[in-house]
Amino acid sequence: MPDWPFLDGDMSGLAALTLARLDPDCATDRVEILARRLADTVSGTDRFTLVGALLDAAFPDHDAAGRGGEAGPTGPGRIVDAQQVAVRALVDSAVWGDGPMMAMLLGRYGLPSASASLRGWLAGDR
Repeated sequence: MPDWPFLDGDMSGLAALTLARLDPDCATDRVEILARRLADTVSGTDRFTLVGALLDAAFPDHDAAGRGGEAGPTGPGRIVDAQQVAVRALVDSAVWGDGPMMAMLLGRYGLPSASASLRGWLAGDR
């Protein structure tokens, strides 16, 4: 959208951020919706905002600002279904190829940023 002063006019990103912040009781499928949106993107496009929204929705108790609070999962066996959906979407879309900022974002949620590590982490959770 031209002249939109937020996110350089990325209305899709704004929608993702809005969806991530909805109460899970009124938007029970918000993680699934964001995961499907991620699946529809291609590597090389700017997916940082979308992945951040997905992680915020899947790990609502995490303080992404790094001020403490509950960290993301620290290992296999500690994620709930919505978190498993989010991690599977990250694996399927190969977000680790999106550069160092994506690796930093995954790390802030306690997720491994390397392809093999993220796949192994998810496989160990089952």
